[in-house]
Amino acid sequence: MLDPARLTERRHVYRDLIPWLAKWGYNTLLWHFTDDQGCALAFPSHPEIAGPHAWSPREMRALIAFAHDHGITIIPEVESLGHTDCITRIARYKHLRDGTAGKIFQALCPVHPGTRAVIGDLLRDTAEIFDAPWIHAGMDETSFGDHPLTRRALRSKKKHELYADHVIWLHSEIRNLGRAMMMWGDHLLPHFGAGEAHYVDAEAINPRIARTIPKDIVICDWHYQPKPDPRTVDFLLDEGFTVVGCPAASCYGLLAHPRQANLDNLRDFARIAAARRSRGVLGMINTVWCPWRYFTGTTLFGIAFGAVCQQTGGVVPEDFPADFAAETFGLPVQAARKAGAALAALHAALPHANDLGAAFPQRMAEIAAIDAARSAQLSGIAQEAQQAFGVLEAQHARVRRFGHYYDEIVFTARALGEAAHRAVLLRQMLDQRRRSGTGKAAQAWLAREAAEAKALHRAALRLWDRQRYADDPMRAAGAKAGFDFFVQRLESTAKLVGTMACRRTKARAKPAWQRTRNS
Repeated sequence: MLDPARLTERRHVYRDLIPWLAKWGYNTLLWHFTDDQGCALAFPSHPEIAGPHAWSPREMRALIAFAHDHGITIIPEVESLGHTDCITRIARYKHLRDGTAGKIFQALCPVHPGTRAVIGDLLRDTAEIFDAPWIHAGMDETSFGDHPLTRRALRSKKKHELYADHVIWLHSEIRNLGRAMMMWGDHLLPHFGAGEAHYVDAEAINPRIARTIPKDIVICDWHYQPKPDPRTVDFLLDEGFTVVGCPAASCYGLLAHPRQANLDNLRDFARIAAARRSRGVLGMINTVWCPWRYFTGTTLFGIAFGAVCQQTGGVVPEDFPADFAAETFGLPVQAARKAGAALAALHAALPHANDLGAAFPQRMAEIAAIDAARSAQLSGIAQEAQQAFGVLEAQHARVRRFGHYYDEIVFTARALGEAAHRAVLLRQMLDQRRRSGTGKAAQAWLAREAAEAKALHRAALRLWDRQRYADDPMRAAGAKAGFDFFVQRLESTAKLVGTMACRRTKARAKPAWQRTRNS
């Protein structure tokens, strides 16, 4: 699954990936082209919904044909209740916006006639453009209930009943278009919701939904942590649904580069799915969310890894990293072994974004919050990333294909190594400043670090412009993009270090923190 809704990349990125998806063993691409952040298709009936650089129907049909030529079916996903800010942010549709106070996610009002009118139009356009036998209707992570019409409806029905009613209507619409329906399964699960109560509406999550909606809907059961609970798949199978297991090569908790947890999730879910194929598990979808978090090259390892997991039931050969590097980048055997090992080590070294974010401070308070344990963690990350960078850079001249994606991996390793090391030194310098002030040497060091941080950000923008559009609003979104926007974190850190370099304090002692920079 690719996510052009949140960031539509240049057309060649998708044409680059599709032949490799086929080579790695995929036969389907779920095209997630509508979401809160945007819409990657210019719908004929509602072109005003389209985001920057959205695909025209003609372009989309050409990509579908290109995918067919490589044995890939593109399944469209139209978010049909939640994740629909791309619709309700437009003035003429604001009256359809619904939500629940205190929850992150919103929704369309499920009982407003205008909701069905708009979504019905989008589904008809989708069926006209895409030729896949399925249409995915989304339906994940919804929160509704505050709209006046919804409040009125809740006098006689519960939220999960309104949710089920909407699913039944969607199913009817999609069947009338000659297609089968797919949807995400989180609102149907008895085991989902407790840990996610801060952003989902628990009242709209109820296993009774599964007993109400048509059984020919294919349910996409998504879980993005290692060792997912197999009871969710079992529950859906027992209710009579066909199920697709949905792990993630890229999801929340990721900053700059996928983690070992992503790989473990792919492997563990593949084992669950393989053990239940005879009961009705159709296969797996490897989801790759939120392109702003990373450069595309860094996800290729996880995408290929997920294909192997699907084919082997989660038994990944030891030589997979080397085989991946040789096949994808055309590296000779010895170079591929080194590069593959470096890629695997980089995945293993990276923590959750909440921890890795300490390498990219945006405020002085974030530097001050780096304690001894965090410093040790960042030092370890810096060492692993710098080692990976050295190995990957050394093989660069031997790369024979996909060189621009290899560049993105090398840059990411470099950026992580530099940023983590710099954060540790900034914390040491802050301690020195508090004790005895900083002098000319410290200010000179800060000036150099500011220049290097700015250079790193400029390099990131150059990579962005190769694969993405320079005028995309996300490129300059700044803090609005969120804590997990890699390029924005590079920019904010550079600005912070630059501000520190401009400050002057009285020097009373030689800064004890100074030492030769690891490179």
